[in-house]
Amino acid sequence: MPTDEEVFAFCRNYEQKLLKWLKRKAHEGVILPNAAENLAFFHGREGYCQLLLTGNSRVGASLKMDFFGLSQYFDFDHSGFAFDYYYRDDLARNALAIAKRTWGDDIEAMYVIGDTPHDIQCGKAIGARTISVATGRHSYDDLAKCEPWKIISSLPEPEAFEALLES
Repeated sequence: MPTDEEVFAFCRNYEQKLLKWLKRKAHEGVILPNAAENLAFFHGREGYCQLLLTGNSRVGASLKMDFFGLSQYFDFDHSGFAFDYYYRDDLARNALAIAKRTWGDDIEAMYVIGDTPHDIQCGKAIGARTISVATGRHSYDDLAKCEPWKIISSLPEPEAFEALLES
């Protein structure tokens, strides 16, 4: 295991180089179809709060979201970022603790939406409904083996996605 100092140094180096890398690889990065539309649809909508749960640092996540013009849709102050957590389940538990301190009994349902088995695992670790979107490196069948609450091949349009959440 790396020391805390090594992890800290690695993360700061990554953050310093990330924006330069994003600009150089801009032609390779895309926003998935319907992602921005869903974020805009649910942003500020009563009963929903959009948070990040990411293995990235707060600075790294902010740089990526800023680069793709999506930062305004997320509540960064209540999101969960990797910092003191080597394991995603611990990161998820910390994010849940932040949410409970803020909203407590007002939390009716939590959803973790992602495209990896790790996303499904950490969502289950905190009792969230997991929605797996098979748009990344992992196939639909591989994600289905992890038994998410829902699995979809791609993000639907906002109204259909809201209906999925309410089903």
